[in-house]
Amino acid sequence: LWKLWKKVGRRLHHPWSLAELGELACVSPEHLRRLCHKELGRSPMQQLTYLRMQRASELLLDSEEKIETIAKSVGYRNAFHFSNVFLEWAGVRPSEFRE
Repeated sequence: LWKLWKKVGRRLHHPWSLAELGELACVSPEHLRRLCHKELGRSPMQQLTYLRMQRASELLLDSEEKIETIAKSVGYRNAFHFSNVFLEWAGVRPSEFRE
């Protein structure tokens, strides 16, 4: 699984689907779901969100990029949606996290 997530981590901006993740891992989407739950304790899409939020938090702390630009770079077309997901993940809005 680590090879899959390493590949995905290099392309967080891509709008991944469960089917695409399964194809990249050379397993069915259902098998990928089972593997992720067993190995990581979360679904493949939850793992993708985790990776995106980890990268976004790094960018928020280490760059002056606009939040909208960071959102797009980690796979969110809409900064408002990104902000809501980040709030749920980190407990604060991206702008507050940056401060």
